[in-house]
Amino acid sequence: MKLAIDRNPSRAGSALVSVVVLLLGILVMGYAFFRSTLSNQRSGRESLDEQRSFYLAEAGLHESFEAIRSGKSGNVGSAAEPALLGGGLLWVVATPLPDDRRSLVCTAMLGSGRNALEAVVHVAPEKPPLFTSTLNSKDVLTLNEGVMIDSFDSEKGTYASQVVNSAHGFAYAGANGDVRSNSDVILNAHGTVFGDATPGPGHSVSLATGAFVEGSVEAAQEAFVFPPIEFPVFPAQGNYTVPNLGAAALGPGNYDFDVFTINKDATLQVTGPATIVCDSFTGGKTAKLKINATNGPVTFYVRGAYTHISGFEASAVSGSPMALAFMVEGTTNVVFPNLTKVRGAYYAPNADILFASGNECWGAFAAKKISMSNDMRFHFDETLLKHWSGETGEDGDRLTVESWRKAAVTPSGLVSDRRDPTQVLHVDDEDLLSPGQSWKD
Repeated sequence: MKLAIDRNPSRAGSALVSVVVLLLGILVMGYAFFRSTLSNQRSGRESLDEQRSFYLAEAGLHESFEAIRSGKSGNVGSAAEPALLGGGLLWVVATPLPDDRRSLVCTAMLGSGRNALEAVVHVAPEKPPLFTSTLNSKDVLTLNEGVMIDSFDSEKGTYASQVVNSAHGFAYAGANGDVRSNSDVILNAHGTVFGDATPGPGHSVSLATGAFVEGSVEAAQEAFVFPPIEFPVFPAQGNYTVPNLGAAALGPGNYDFDVFTINKDATLQVTGPATIVCDSFTGGKTAKLKINATNGPVTFYVRGAYTHISGFEASAVSGSPMALAFMVEGTTNVVFPNLTKVRGAYYAPNADILFASGNECWGAFAAKKISMSNDMRFHFDETLLKHWSGETGEDGDRLTVESWRKAAVTPSGLVSDRRDPTQVLHVDDEDLLSPGQSWKD
């Protein structure tokens, strides 16, 4: 029996075509899948680079903030010499604006990512510390015969424990007992300053017989600024009185009183941080004001007169620095009676401060004019500078960010050219500095 064999060539060719078409279809689908995978990978990489460049721009702005806080312009690097950070490049352009404001634009490039961020910041004018010197006078400052001025730090213990030096007939602690005036500084016979004596611009220091200044006597380049007192606003609470022989305490917080009085032989302890605003302050005869500034300072803002009756004394509790300041706005003179021990800082830009005979002071004093008796002792408390720096803004920060937004990357060619940033900018990353090394004046 013979099998019938179909030898029709057209039918065989048709089958071959079907196989070829099927293979082509598989190849096309495979190529499309391959291209799709590559595209997704590229898109994912570009998206990641874009996100990373955004964060890099944020880091650049914060670097600019720190530069401004340190007294620089805010410019960081440049397009010609960008800063290198995290494998990317960045630079910040700072442009001055009216009213102590600056525009900061940070451009960042990382891989194929390109981003620019703009922030507008306000930079409060820098104020000199209120208590930068032991004595700070608008008018001529005269140190009477035998007056001695030195320094110590109440955060490190008592003044007596820090008196380890001797010179020019005096035992003294530290040599930061500076004095300054916006006019002349005059030292009468044997007046001694363990620190600098700084007269105002165009003025001078004169020394009588036996007078001595350990530090500089050069005139200041600019007059010391006595800024107006900025009173905080709190809910009014009426008068505050500690009765004769009474004892009271104020805890940390903010207070606003009318008349504030610590009567005869009374004791008031105030625990910081505390801010107390009052119309007038009276420290009664032999009354005590105890300060606990372990966790923060105590500040009295006095709208009117400060009255210090004989025997009134402020002091720190054991283990606490003497971080007490009186900001007195009134024009009535601040007078310390005979044999008074004065501790803390006193700022009275509209009044005179007068010291009677037998006074000894641990702190700092700033006023229109300062008068004193012979043989007084002033000991500048360096702790005061840590609490009343004169700077403004939250936590003493002079810089405030007013606005923040994404900006256009310029020049636009940086966006269209997605090559490695070093190739686009024609720089070698081995020659580039970090952002912190790229601050501009």
